Amino acid sequence: MGEAQARAGVYGRQSKDKTKSIDEQTAECEADAAGQGWTVAERYSDGVSASRFATKARKHWARLLADLDQGKLDILVLWESSRGDRDLPTWVQLLATCRERGVRIRITSHERTYDVRNGRDWKSLAEDGIDSAYESEKTSVRLKRAMVAQAVAGRPQGHHLYGYERVYGVDERGKRVLLRVRPHPSQAPIVAEIVARVGKGEPVLTICRDLEARGVPAPKGGRWLRSTVRDMAMRLDYLGKRELRGEVSDAIWPAVVTEADHLAARRVLGDRSRRASRPTRQKWLLSYLATCAVCGEGLHGRPARGPVAARYQCSVRGCASIHAAPLDDLVTEVVCRYLAADLKLRPPSNDAVVLAARLEAETRQTELGQWRESARRGETTPASLAHIEAGLLDDIKAAWRRAEQATTPPVMLDVIDGAHGRLDVIRARFVALPVAARRDIIASLLDVKILRATTQGREDEAPDPERVDIAWRTP
Repeated sequence: MGEAQARAGVYGRQSKDKTKSIDEQTAECEADAAGQGWTVAERYSDGVSASRFATKARKHWARLLADLDQGKLDILVLWESSRGDRDLPTWVQLLATCRERGVRIRITSHERTYDVRNGRDWKSLAEDGIDSAYESEKTSVRLKRAMVAQAVAGRPQGHHLYGYERVYGVDERGKRVLLRVRPHPSQAPIVAEIVARVGKGEPVLTICRDLEARGVPAPKGGRWLRSTVRDMAMRLDYLGKRELRGEVSDAIWPAVVTEADHLAARRVLGDRSRRASRPTRQKWLLSYLATCAVCGEGLHGRPARGPVAARYQCSVRGCASIHAAPLDDLVTEVVCRYLAADLKLRPPSNDAVVLAARLEAETRQTELGQWRESARRGETTPASLAHIEAGLLDDIKAAWRRAEQATTPPVMLDVIDGAHGRLDVIRARFVALPVAARRDIIASLLDVKILRATTQGREDEAPDPERVDIAWRTP
């Protein structure tokens, strides 16, 4: 095929922070191809990274590779080698395909056309691929270091966090700089409300529907999603903290939620029994909270069928079952009498446990930072750091979990505040709560185990006190 009939494919790519736009690359490549007497048969372009760290696929690059493999092109025109690929294995594969199909590669910034069937040309482009991959590796290291430095300094990273707004100014060189991060006047109260409601055991889906009914804009527009509410309730950022790979630092922005609400929300969302029983549809007070004393499995609710009343039954082996309504009434009465037992009584939040758990988490985080610094100086091998890091991160998570479990559900305080120990008031308030909130109170106070009936035919009768084993979680 003559040069005038040669089919050229022009590929342009622009990743973040690159000054040479795709349009500029394409225009320069097309002009160069015309100067060589080639016909531009196809144009390809992508606006994403080409390194091995890329998270998004390059659709037009895949199309280009397919066209090369099918023999649709004679020449591939690139502005520079790095515009093609920064991942060495895929770059070498491109060179192999071009060599097999006899496709030449034109690099306009080199002002040269390479024929990879020639050993020297192949070596030149292969070395370009090594240089591009090496630059990508160095960029990744710089970005990771910058992220760690930003996190340790408590500065924000990435997109705006819902609930806050950034205030910018201009320095003496005329460069735009971040001055401070402050609570957003309308969004911050929504965050505080969401975290508090989750901590009180309110179903996440109910919160989503309420926000939509009130016309509250979602963080990314559209509808409020359960995943959005859950993420918001679990984030340390709203405590004025920054977290990166398990390491927590004080942020430059203030908290918009209380630590008590945050820990309560984490405890509620981390409750396995809550997940197992789908809290948005909860109607069983003790499903998966009451357990079988024989095998230890949770009891699940079974609706009434004909003459058989609704009951709780062992979820795995069916070791034990018990009449549901009387058991609910019994546990409700036990809890309400406990809360009304003393005018001065306040459910213990185990502050000592919370403080001890927080101190342990902070200590382990300090140790983690020291080991990472040791690895940076070359005193600790990467393999040793990985092993130590995994153990410390597990310890940090466990300490946070203990802190969550030791907090008092805020909804419990709502039940007793101003009741002056009156059992009727406390009972009315407790019964009026959503099932999820009542379950949260019960889970924080009691362990309920059901023994197997000793007499055949009594499984569905009103609970015999001897079959209901109640153990207090708090004194």
